[in-house]
Formats: sequence, C-alpha cells, structure tokens
Amino acid sequence: MKILFFSLENLNNASGFDRLLLDGIANYPVSSDKITIFTSNYGIKRLDDSYIQNRLLGRATYIKESVFKIGHVPLPTFNFIESLYLAFKNSDVIYYVFGFMFFDILVLAFKLILRKKIIISFHAPLILENHFLHNVYLKTVLRMTLKYYDRIHTVNREDTAYFEGIGFKNKTFYIPNGINMDGLLSISIEDKFIHDRLRFAFAGRFEKQKSIDLLIKVMPRLKNLKIEFYFAGSGSFQNEIIRSSQDFDFVKYLGFLNFDELNRFYSQVDIFVAPSHQEPFGIVIIEALASGLPVIASKTSGPLDLLEEGSTGWFINAINEDAIYDKIIEIYNRWLENKDYFKNMPSLCRETAKKYSVENMLVNMRHKLFS
Repeated sequence: MKILFFSLENLNNASGFDRLLLDGIANYPVSSDKITIFTSNYGIKRLDDSYIQNRLLGRATYIKESVFKIGHVPLPTFNFIESLYLAFKNSDVIYYVFGFMFFDILVLAFKLILRKKIIISFHAPLILENHFLHNVYLKTVLRMTLKYYDRIHTVNREDTAYFEGIGFKNKTFYIPNGINMDGLLSISIEDKFIHDRLRFAFAGRFEKQKSIDLLIKVMPRLKNLKIEFYFAGSGSFQNEIIRSSQDFDFVKYLGFLNFDELNRFYSQVDIFVAPSHQEPFGIVIIEALASGLPVIASKTSGPLDLLEEGSTGWFINAINEDAIYDKIIEIYNRWLENKDYFKNMPSLCRETAKKYSVENMLVNMRHKLFS
C-alpha cells in the first residue's frame, strides 16, 4: 500500500501532529507499505531538517514544496500543485490534515479527478475563537464537501459527536493520538513532590491559544512561595518569558527543546500546566502523564478526554488569570499540608498515558482508516 500524509505546515514547526507523525513513521508496523510525507515551507522553523531526517530513519519519502504567502495566508504555486498532484496520483490512500481553505479545495479537486481514497483529519480546533470566516467556512462549504471523502478522522469525542451529528456517523472514526513514550516511561517517578519547592512546568508554543499570556501575569503573584516554574518552548511571547525569568529567580526558561530533549525537562518537575483556550487533543499532556506528571488543564475537548479530576490532574474553572492562580494556590496549599495526597498520582498518570501509545494509534489507523 502506498500512503501519502499531506499537511501544509512543515515538520520543522514541531507541532503535536509533527511529533506523532515522526513517531508514527519510526514505529510503522508494516514494512511493505510505502509512505510519503508532503508538506510546504509554511510554518515556523523550530526543528532542523537534519533532526527530521534522523527521526524518519529513511522509512519515508519526505517532500517539501514552497507556497506563496500573503501575510499569514498561504497560496499554492504552480510547482506546488503539480508536485502534489503527482504525489496523489502515485498513492493508494491519502491522509490529509484539514486547515487551509485553498488547499482543501485543491484536495477536493484531486479527489474528484483521481478518485483516490482520502481521509480528512482534524488536529486543530474545529471552531476558532474570533475567526468568523473560518467558522462560517467550516459550517457551510466544508460541511457540504465532506460527503466526497472516504473517512473522517477525529482525535477527541467532542469533534466526533459534531461530525456524527451532521450526518457522517458511518464515516467518522475517533482515534486518539499516540506517541513513542519509551524515554518518558523510563523517567523515575519516585522523586516527584519530595523537593523543598513544588515544581510546575509549561512546554509548547508561547501563543495566546495556549494562555501563555495569562501564565506570565500569574508569575509575580507566586514570587514569595516555595515554587519553581519551568518554561520550555518558543513563540510570540518568548521575550516576555525571558524577562520574567530575569525578574524572578523561581522562573526558569530553558529555551526551545526538541522532542528528544523534553525527557530531561519532564524529569525535573512535578506538575504540568496546560490552561489552553482550545486544545483539540494535547500531545504535551500525554508526554506529561507518561513522565508521571499530573496536569492542570482547562475544560477543553482534549483534556476532558484525557484527564480524571483529582486522579491524573485538575481542571481550572475558567480561562483567566485569577482562575489559573487560584488552582495553582489550591494545589500548592495541599502540597504544604499533606504530600501524601500526591503519592499515587504519578503512577496513575503513567498508566493513563500507556493507553495512548504510538503502537495503539497505528494499529487503529491502519485497520480503520487505511484498509
């Protein structure tokens, strides 16, 4: 079988989908399948090409074509269209990551011309806050064109219910993401919650979607407590994170870390914080759980599927500065009063994470989507 993975954002972007794709290729169970990855130059270059090639281990053909950009809007060039057409033509099944209108139209055109099997997948939030045109497009144009695709892949139960509710129950498949967590599972969980300071962590993109701006505002309010707060990542608020680490000794900024470097980061901390405005799944949450870290998260679609209140994490009541601060203080006070409260949490987190292995994901994808 010849399988094509097409995502407009390049693998250098280091998104959650990039992590699961690199892990998936490295662990793909059927050596006779030929895999091609097709992306563009769209996205931020956080990972070097050499790192990506080393992770792929020669098990997939990697094609990256340039697109034309007007501001933040990508447009296909003639060379891009030609190259993508040939990649579609030479594949038996195409796995397409939804996200950009002009490329959705291109994929649909190729589907109608070539009659190939196409799975359309959703790894970003369906409904975007303050993005009227995207939301209108989703509810009208995309909704009318979904009937032409062979499968719809969702990664959370909320999206699954949405597509089933608009008439696509028979072609919608809920398959959670998965990663290779061998390195994370080797992290010792015996030394969690035993230090003289409670160690919190955030890893990911420093963007408003992740509520990093709210976390930055919380930092001054924690300065007199027995707390350390570790940040890893990059993005629009990077300078603010750096300034916060310079202003407060308890704030530690470790820079951007690639997927392999995250293991040591998770080994140093006790609790992960993920108060995103929107989180369709949350690869970082799986990474944290596999490392034995309970998670403070917002009540968004991904975390609601992954976490159990008081067992593997805690939910904040609202997505604002005060709610995040209140939850951190609540957990901090529990730690001061009774460290035994946290005794079993690392092992429970790890057991939960094991359900989301890359092996489970690949078996389900090949059986339910590609067959």
